[in-house]
Amino acid sequence: MDHGGDAFEREIDRLSELRLTGRTETFLTYAGTYASGDRQRAVELRAVRASTVDGDTTDQFVYNAQNWRKAATHPNIVELLDWGTDPRPWVLLDNSHVDDFETVRHGLDTATACALIDDVAEALRNAALYNVAHLDLRPSVIQLTDDDPPEAQVGDWGVARAVATRQGEYVTPYTAPEQLDDDSTASAAVTDVYGLGGLAYFALTGHRPYPADREAILTGNLTVPSVRNPDLPDEADTVVAQALSHDPSDRPQSALRFAEQFRRVTDALDSSSAATGGVTGSQTDAGGSERGDATTQAETPQNATGGPDEQASATGERHQQGEDTSGWSRRALLLAFGTGVASTAAGAYALTEPDLQTTIDATTDGASSSGDRDDEPSEPDADTEVTTAEVSGPVRIGMVQPLSGPQRIYGNMAVRGFYTYFGYRGADIPSEISQGRQEFEVGNTTYVLDLRDGGSEQAETQAVAEELADEVTVLVGGMRPASARAIANNVAEPRNIPYMAGPTDAVDLTASSDNCSQTVFRASETVAMESVAGGQYLANERDDIDSVHIYHADYAYGEAIRETYQRVLTDNGVTVADTGTLSLDDNDWIQRFEEAERDNADAVVSGRGPTILPEIIVAYLTRDYDFRLISSWGPRRLAQILGTAVREAFGEDFTAADIRESGLGPFPSRYHWNQYDNRIARQANQVHREAYGTNTDIFTSGMFTAAAALVQAVEQSGSADRSDIVTELTGMRVQDTLKGNGAYEFQEYNNQARSPMTVASLVPGGVDGWDAPIQPGEPLATYSRDGTTPPASRIDCNLG
Repeated sequence: MDHGGDAFEREIDRLSELRLTGRTETFLTYAGTYASGDRQRAVELRAVRASTVDGDTTDQFVYNAQNWRKAATHPNIVELLDWGTDPRPWVLLDNSHVDDFETVRHGLDTATACALIDDVAEALRNAALYNVAHLDLRPSVIQLTDDDPPEAQVGDWGVARAVATRQGEYVTPYTAPEQLDDDSTASAAVTDVYGLGGLAYFALTGHRPYPADREAILTGNLTVPSVRNPDLPDEADTVVAQALSHDPSDRPQSALRFAEQFRRVTDALDSSSAATGGVTGSQTDAGGSERGDATTQAETPQNATGGPDEQASATGERHQQGEDTSGWSRRALLLAFGTGVASTAAGAYALTEPDLQTTIDATTDGASSSGDRDDEPSEPDADTEVTTAEVSGPVRIGMVQPLSGPQRIYGNMAVRGFYTYFGYRGADIPSEISQGRQEFEVGNTTYVLDLRDGGSEQAETQAVAEELADEVTVLVGGMRPASARAIANNVAEPRNIPYMAGPTDAVDLTASSDNCSQTVFRASETVAMESVAGGQYLANERDDIDSVHIYHADYAYGEAIRETYQRVLTDNGVTVADTGTLSLDDNDWIQRFEEAERDNADAVVSGRGPTILPEIIVAYLTRDYDFRLISSWGPRRLAQILGTAVREAFGEDFTAADIRESGLGPFPSRYHWNQYDNRIARQANQVHREAYGTNTDIFTSGMFTAAAALVQAVEQSGSADRSDIVTELTGMRVQDTLKGNGAYEFQEYNNQARSPMTVASLVPGGVDGWDAPIQPGEPLATYSRDGTTPPASRIDCNLG
């Protein structure tokens, strides 16, 4: 399909505040503001200069732009908004980032700089699902967000390289040896690992690993990182040297494997106060130039004659000194590009760019002619192909959740959390939850999910799981503790089928030898994890808590709260003066409150579930007690009920100060949408709100992670075999999680995922997506995953 000149002109019509920001021998770069509906966004328009365009360049450009389009569904990849080839190749990119890694490295400490490498590895992992490799990693193509700490986005997926390789041999300080050998058979994935190793070297030292010189790279005399930064942990030299190995077979064979190894370095940096990371603008880099210059000659590829070529960065090329870049008009820009535009548009987030075209329509000469051609461009050189393991047939998931009866609200929440992961990965997800099959495409793999109503009774849940067991690859679900135990003990273990339990929060599922097994996993948080966070906050963050009473439900849920709080508080020097059970008797908790008041307790921990917790809070707020009342955050439905009680006590216009001064809270939170600010959480919350109209909630994160872990297991193993999935899940650190990249990790001794937890005050609600009178406030404290889960020595389960 031929769009003529209208497509490019349409995009120009959406641009305002245009300015030329860069000009090199190969590219022109403009920046401006882009109108998308009611939204204004910063963008960058990059075009190949007419003097460098030929048919081969255009073919390679189209191929690389298509690949960028496929990969740009991930928050760690710069978004490609639109692109075309007539009158010459051009791309329109998101430009909301702050600066590139090469420019700002001297202002980052080593730990922060190294954390960005995990983001880059995650971008490569996602791209590999679509058979896409980068093959031109360097600090200047890594864009940083304005988050604190910053996150990385990988740009320039072959756009600059498509042009530069036509001008002569392309060499950067991060070029892999095999890229200089026409006979190499190394996979593109392993070549990108070399690039990751080079970026890691730069993050650790502030220096490039080699000069941009062919002989230096092929000789491979690497100065190990610790020579340049003596404060580095011991693991740094080994991990980086392996990634930069001259022999591709000696490197980690995927970005994910490298990330797992490099995480040992970042973990050591996080725990070491000695890692200062000081590479400043006055220090000299490996090539002898001053690092004070934001873009160094060492960062530019060499052209065919061996001299430096002013190569484009991901945000734009270096601007010639003294050039006036203001006031570029629409007419001037159209004249600069020429006429007769045949456009292709590739909205990485198509739902937010509804007007962009999606038809590939490239020209053969890239300069003046236009015409129809096949949607798929010619294949590039062999060394750009990515080899990934293909999964034979679909992955079948059987999910059992209560979709009827008293637990249906929570069952629906759990399913929504699971579905949201697939929506985050770009699949279409249903807005209504009902029994039946759904198919989700992630990368090159189809996931067929068979959702069944497990009801509210243990026997019914087990029967449904047994029906599914012989048909599926993996089982998921279990709301009530008894139902989850029945699936674990009577279905999953006897049939040796992997079972991802959740969102049940019963501790004994993964803490008792009666239930835990090699095939039973759980990503969802337990009641003990939130109790650890609550106990640590009372003991260590408040100086007014010396004596505590704990009153709890008279079943496993309440007992777990009592045991965990009592242990944490006692270990941290707080006296637990009394414990006891709370029954459904109308006056029981009032009597307990009176006992705590007579005993001069500083706080009472209520370990009761949602059945009577609202009445407990009403009783507390309508009497003038001197102790604080501590419970835990629940789902939105509970916040609606508790909020009604708060409103009755303080009136319609109650404030956060009213709640705080009453002594109610703060409460620990397993997960709520406003407790973690990262790109995955923000994007997933948007997916969840578009599909279900509400913000992500207490069960969302665990079930989202359950889905992410299963997909990661399939991707890592390249297999839908049950035993391979179990092997990959064991000890896995899950990449895509709402609490941050890699925030959940399955413990090998019991297959329970540990993750961070927060503590938050109760504040007035009313935000979009949360129709409850109260909501969690900003986190008062966040506790790392290492401190929220009981160690192996404290539980009766050891699978090691």
